[in-house]
Amino acid sequence: MVVSVVNLITKVYPSLADVYAQVTEVNEETGETINIWDYDNPMTIKCNVYAINPQDSLEQFGEFYNKKIFLKIEYPSDVIRLSDQVGRLRRKDNGVHYYGSSLRPMVFNVSGISAQVDQLGNATGYAAYLEYYRTLEL
Repeated sequence: MVVSVVNLITKVYPSLADVYAQVTEVNEETGETINIWDYDNPMTIKCNVYAINPQDSLEQFGEFYNKKIFLKIEYPSDVIRLSDQVGRLRRKDNGVHYYGSSLRPMVFNVSGISAQVDQLGNATGYAAYLEYYRTLEL
């Protein structure tokens, strides 16, 4: 039996991603607190991007059309929280945007985070699992 080694190799490219946090604003007239996403002040991180294709259909047809996109990113430091969003996934040289474009970047909710550890139990990196949320209009 011959196995094609080329099909078993996963390609990983050095990438950049922007991490967005929520900020809380208080309406001075009503005293109401409002959480909004701060898309104007992202934190840019170095990462590796992987597409994840679950076995279920990624497209749902019905009264409303829904397309699901799932990603995994790996990054070296503990900078992403479950309450964050990630967007503007692009090549490290800022040339090519993987999802969306520079004027219409796709934004993803963080749905899971895990630490990557070595045999001694030391954290060597982190992985975040992302689900498509919306496309920004810049």
